[in-house]
Amino acid sequence: ANFFYWYYLKISFFSKPYLIFSFYEESPMHPNHDNQLVRLKKVEGQVRGIQTMIQERRYCMDLLSQIRAVTGAMRKIESGILESHLQHCVNDAISSKSKKEAEVKIKEIIRLFEKLN
Repeated sequence: ANFFYWYYLKISFFSKPYLIFSFYEESPMHPNHDNQLVRLKKVEGQVRGIQTMIQERRYCMDLLSQIRAVTGAMRKIESGILESHLQHCVNDAISSKSKKEAEVKIKEIIRLFEKLN
């Protein structure tokens, strides 16, 4: 998914803003995660396989083994995206010398890890 910034020109007419035009540009700030798509497609295939196993009433431990494999693969994808976020987004925020921007990125990471607990 691409992230876009929208730019609006508004004028006031009787205190109501009216949109005259808008345009967008792709944000250069967000790293490309296309390398994770290969892994996601493999996970997608594994999940379909689990669905088939359930329909075939396969042994519980075989199902659990495959579910663990999917969970591990998703953790690797998560780890790769987090690493990219730290290397690009967080590093850029810290390098920008904007204390507020750096604080926002750090708080995002803290909130993410709080959700894990």
